[in-house]
Order: sequence, then structure tokens, then C-alpha cells
Amino acid sequence: AVQMMQCDYCREDLKPAVNTCVQYKISLCGFHLEMHEAKFSQGAHDLISPTESLKEWICSEHGKLKEYYCKDDEIPICASCGILGSHKSHHIQDITAANHEKKSNLNTFKEEITQISEHFTLAVKDLKYQQSVLMEFKNKGKNQIKEICNRLHGLVQQKEETLFASFDFIQDNL
Repeated sequence: AVQMMQCDYCREDLKPAVNTCVQYKISLCGFHLEMHEAKFSQGAHDLISPTESLKEWICSEHGKLKEYYCKDDEIPICASCGILGSHKSHHIQDITAANHEKKSNLNTFKEEITQISEHFTLAVKDLKYQQSVLMEFKNKGKNQIKEICNRLHGLVQQKEETLFASFDFIQDNL
């Protein structure tokens, strides 16, 4: 179960946080967010979805919000890392665009897996059908062999009786 973040300023009537200010490292409800934005002029501070793991969104080297994604190293980075730091010669992308791209790739992968699964299911059904046809063929083959053997046995018995009758006739007429 996902635990909802509480506003850091609400003391008695705890309200859920709607944003987290990266600069002040505080989570704010709608009311306190309006006050915060009015005090620091809207957009001056980086706001992200409320999160307990704020450290993950702050660059440990520069103390700035990780707003970009390094495609070479496949990690979120801050602007300073992309311009001046160890990622300056790497392929950098806006983190929102990277997130959309990753989601799109994941959806494509899911679709491919679904298609493979459907093909696999059809192949299994086909194999089961072929197995039933082979079992039917095997059973028919066994029955045909039994029938042929029974006929041969019957013919051998008839020949045996005919030969014994002929032998008895010859013996009686000698």
C-alpha cells in the first residue's frame, strides 16, 4: 500500500501533500503550497510530486534537482552534471521526455511480449491438436493391426482345419 505524504506545516488537521519543494525539502498541501509560491514567486522553486525519498532527486555533487537524464549512463542528473560534470559529452535528455520514452518503450515491449504469448498459446493449442490426431492415428493403427492379425489367425485356423481334414480324408482312404 502506498503511504500518502503529509504536509510538513499542517500540525492538527493533517492534510496530504500535493508537492514537495526541492530547495526547502518540505512537502506542502494545497493551502501551504499557495502560501509558499506567493512568498517565493511562482516557479522560483523546483516542485516535484510528494516523495519521502527526496534525496534521490537531488544531485549529491551539486545539490540541484535532477531534471535531466543521461542516456549513456541511464541515470537522472542535474543540469550542472550535464554541462560541467562527468556527463558533459554524453547524450542528455529532459527527464520528462526520457520518462515518456521509457514508458513508450515499455509499452512496445509489453505489446511484443503479448504477441509472443499469443503465438505461444496458439502453438500449444496446435501441438495438443496434433497430439490428439497422432493418438487417434496410433489407436486406429493398433486396431487395424489387431484386425489383420485376427483375420490372419482365422485364415490360419481355416487352413489348419482344411489340412487336417484333407489329411484325415487321405488317411481314411488309404
